[in-house]
Amino acid sequence: MSGAFSCLHMIDAPPPVIIRRNTWQSAWRIATGNALFAAALLGLAFLLGAAALIPQAPRGDPAAYARWLSEAHVRFGAVTNALTTLGLFDLVHSIVFRALAALLGLALIARLADRIAAMRGASHPVPPPDSPARTFDSGEPAEEIARRMRRYRVRSTESYLLAHRFPLAYIAAMAAYAGSLIMLIGMATASLGDWRIDGLSVTPGVPAWIDDAALTFLASEIDSGGEVKFRLLEGESEVAQGIAAPGKPAIQSAAGIYVRDVLPALRVIGEDGEGRALQLQTSAQGEASSELLLIFDANQPDKFFVAPAAKLAVGVSLLESDPAPRYRVSILSSSSAESIADETIVPGQFIEANGYRLAFADESHAAIDVVRAPFQFVVAIGFVVAVAGVGFAALYPARRIWTVPGEGGARLVSDDAEFDLSTLAAGRSER
Repeated sequence: MSGAFSCLHMIDAPPPVIIRRNTWQSAWRIATGNALFAAALLGLAFLLGAAALIPQAPRGDPAAYARWLSEAHVRFGAVTNALTTLGLFDLVHSIVFRALAALLGLALIARLADRIAAMRGASHPVPPPDSPARTFDSGEPAEEIARRMRRYRVRSTESYLLAHRFPLAYIAAMAAYAGSLIMLIGMATASLGDWRIDGLSVTPGVPAWIDDAALTFLASEIDSGGEVKFRLLEGESEVAQGIAAPGKPAIQSAAGIYVRDVLPALRVIGEDGEGRALQLQTSAQGEASSELLLIFDANQPDKFFVAPAAKLAVGVSLLESDPAPRYRVSILSSSSAESIADETIVPGQFIEANGYRLAFADESHAAIDVVRAPFQFVVAIGFVVAVAGVGFAALYPARRIWTVPGEGGARLVSDDAEFDLSTLAAGRSER
């Protein structure tokens, strides 16, 4: 008997309900949801904050990177190699940062497409929702309330009035997403065509080569205030020219010239007793010249050169640069290693040794940063569009208000939980 009842139970039992999950719809909800968008933004914000706290390695300048690496070893000690391996000294170019930026781009594309799809059907009247975010019984005629909705488009049907902000509210949201996406695209493409040279040393009349871009920087004049008159050449053709100074960069042809510092230099001229040029060399392999330009900075305060014909070895050290540069000049005989002179001079003086004369003229050189960012206008356009979209979205939030007529007055229904419907009923200025 029990087996028979069991069979009857199985026959009478309703068939099992099979719930089929739409994978694409689930993925779309995740892509357009707030969780993915917030996770990408918070992740990027965390990495940018970490990059501001942890010193980042310079790029494009081997000498600057070598100095930075030496300072990093002093600061972080034994953990420097581990931090370098983890990519913490180059966070903005790390795989994690790029993955989060790509995730943010995916979320922006999905949300933009979702807004476009929502806009297509937003202009058609739809009945009030069964579970509205806010309701309010006004006690006033529907037509009276509709006249107060000055910043809404009101559509009338037989059973209700629908007030919405189509299309401005949707366009504002789309502009915010589109502008942010344009900024991301601009920053991504910048890695393909943008470059930066830090700490390029330039002196008047001496070409400075920028190998990464096949450009030549030629400074025609550097004054004591740090103002640099320059020309930027590509081959024989002039790309840009102008004046740059500390705090006043020159931005021309998508190239920015930033003067970091103006540092002292000496031009040394050698003569024999009859006024003939004395050949000078900075090293045994260096080219001999009657003039040498000695450039000084905090990392290289000492310079050395020789005069083979006069058998002189000369050392020049920068003692101070402010308020006026002073130098210590030590001259030795290269044959006997005896000291011939050891004097402190200022630019404009000369020293005589063994019947030869060394004159020291004042010069200046500037340390500049050269940045070429042809894609920066794309980022600027995206920023303007995004800010405009956010601003208009704040003024015209996406909101729908239904006014349902009734015997005791109209009933207001809204899908915006933050909007106070009583402001419309009371006749106060609505947002």
